[in-house]
Amino acid sequence: MGSRGPIPSPHSSESRRRRNTMYRKPSGSTEKKQPNVQPPDFIRQKPVALAFWKKHAPALIAAKRLQPLQADCFAIVCEQAAEVRLLSDAVSAEGLLIDTPRGPRANPKVRLLRDARRDLLAAARGFGLDAASDARLPAEPPEPERTILDDFLDQKHAIDSRWNQG
Repeated sequence: MGSRGPIPSPHSSESRRRRNTMYRKPSGSTEKKQPNVQPPDFIRQKPVALAFWKKHAPALIAAKRLQPLQADCFAIVCEQAAEVRLLSDAVSAEGLLIDTPRGPRANPKVRLLRDARRDLLAAARGFGLDAASDARLPAEPPEPERTILDDFLDQKHAIDSRWNQG
């Protein structure tokens, strides 16, 4: 047995506000399907960046902070993480000071590492990968707030439905 009344039109004003039977929750499974977000090809070619993706992407997808349209932006974060790892390994191997004909000097890779870390933290904040931005970003998008117009239209709809039944 179906729901009462006419089949809702997808182009009606009630449908646009997601307020008719077309948008009722299905009675079956209440489990929400997670979007399938795959790493771009250029990330698959870099093992360190791919490892970063595999470590952080599932939690971001579950928190609805990583959607398919944002995959390229998160891929940039993964690339930056791989760059930080590469520079960190190079600085560890070479040391903070390098020998030059003029004597020991500061390793220029230290400055590159500092800048890469700063850029990584700035990009990671958008996905809530640091403590402050994690607290600031909601796990799920908030429900749209109801307006006076919504209340009025609800009352009008209730009156119209009672009028049509009688």
